[in-house]
Amino acid sequence: MTSMTAPVMSEVDRLTGRVVLHLDAPAPRLSNERPELVNALTRGKPASTLPTLVSALFSLCGHAHQITSALAVRAAQGEAAALSGRDAAALQLETLREHLRRLWLDWPRVLRGEASIPVDRLQSLHGCPALQGPLSRLAVEPEAVLAPTRDWLETHVFGEPLTVWLLHWLRGGEAALADWCHRTDTLPARLLRDVRAAAQAVRHPLRALVVTEGEALRGLVQRLASQPGHARVPAWDGVPVETGPWCRTHETDRLPESPTLWWRMGARLADLARLALPDEPALPVSPGLSAFAAGPAGRYGLQSGAVSLGDHAGVAWVEMARGTLLHWVALEGEGPRATVRACQVVAPTEWNFHPQGPVASLLLHDPSLCDRTRLALLPTVSAAYDPCVPFAVMSPDGSVCPAADFPATAPLVQTVQPGPLQGPEESPCTN
Repeated sequence: MTSMTAPVMSEVDRLTGRVVLHLDAPAPRLSNERPELVNALTRGKPASTLPTLVSALFSLCGHAHQITSALAVRAAQGEAAALSGRDAAALQLETLREHLRRLWLDWPRVLRGEASIPVDRLQSLHGCPALQGPLSRLAVEPEAVLAPTRDWLETHVFGEPLTVWLLHWLRGGEAALADWCHRTDTLPARLLRDVRAAAQAVRHPLRALVVTEGEALRGLVQRLASQPGHARVPAWDGVPVETGPWCRTHETDRLPESPTLWWRMGARLADLARLALPDEPALPVSPGLSAFAAGPAGRYGLQSGAVSLGDHAGVAWVEMARGTLLHWVALEGEGPRATVRACQVVAPTEWNFHPQGPVASLLLHDPSLCDRTRLALLPTVSAAYDPCVPFAVMSPDGSVCPAADFPATAPLVQTVQPGPLQGPEESPCTN
């Protein structure tokens, strides 16, 4: 367990920012302290250099940022904007790689408190073909990489053929996930088995972000252009929403209304399996599962889009590891001499860790949870929603520590939720 320290941000935190759960009275809150660097650092730069510059600023999932920025620039210049086959393959591989890193490196640290990564686990991860080389090279012939990667995943992650696992998940959801966890001894199965009781006990409404051309998108763009800071607290059609690998466009018509955290974690595995399969507009149909319910496979599982907005402005979005990434850009001038007038990036963390978004709603406003349960859920929430910046907790005395390390026994909070959550007689807590 990491001891809490003074609430001073490290130099890394100052550059990358962080999200902080403040537990101080009278109003506990979730805040996004990511600095707004994109607009300041890109204004006046040649439009042709923007994708490379943005990918350097956001090195985590850098290729997703690069291709989203390139789509937005082309849309702003009035050009047709769609992913090339190589970009789509690179996005697919980068998303797959990010999922693996979360499962192998982050989940054990967050869910088990592991201070270091065992050498044999690192060696196992490095043996995955999809991680052996730069994306630019692997995306040239993606199937040559994905074929052996499927074999690796079936051995080290799923313990069975990917299509078998995925079709069981699509038919049985959490019941199929529970059955798999208890008959499989891979690292992801053990981790999910460990947190099942806590993660499955909490159901939380799902309002999914689905980006499409229309009034809601134009409203978001208008706020990004006119309201400083809106990129850190975005709203879709006027309300906070959530995004993640469970909110893919092909999934949105069959999402559960109020899924558990455990279901959300299972959906990350399902996305990993789907991305590793050969490119198909739909998975093979099996008994009890229609082609619509099966959904696409391979790079067809990740959608993207771009819209020219007029006045040399454009917006683009792609589905990536943490959910949907969106870039808006406005240019000055045309052609090769065009420069950046304004640029805003809305990453999945901004939606999920919005002050009134899904994480805040779950941790601060769910009346079914007592204070001890809220604290015990912090590691699972961090693993499920996977912020791309540090997630910290600041206690009432001003001390701060990573959310995953915050002790569930801390004397918090009679302040997190007033009224019925003040005492055990009103809100029994057995976790």
